[in-house]
Amino acid sequence: MTKMGTEMEKRKMAETIWLQYFNERLFEQGVIDEKARNTMCRKIAEEERKGRRA
Repeated sequence: MTKMGTEMEKRKMAETIWLQYFNERLFEQGVIDEKARNTMCRKIAEEERKGRRA
C-alpha cells in the first residue's frame, strides 16, 4: 500500500470512530432515540464496508 493509501485509510478510520462516538453521545444525551442511533450505526458500518472494498 502506498503512503497516500495508508493516509486515506487512517483518515477513514478516524472519521468512522468520530461518527460512532458522536452518535453514542447524542443518544446518551437524549437528542436521538434508540431507533435513530441504531439506524446511524448501520449506516456508519455500511459506509465503512464500502470504503474497504474500494
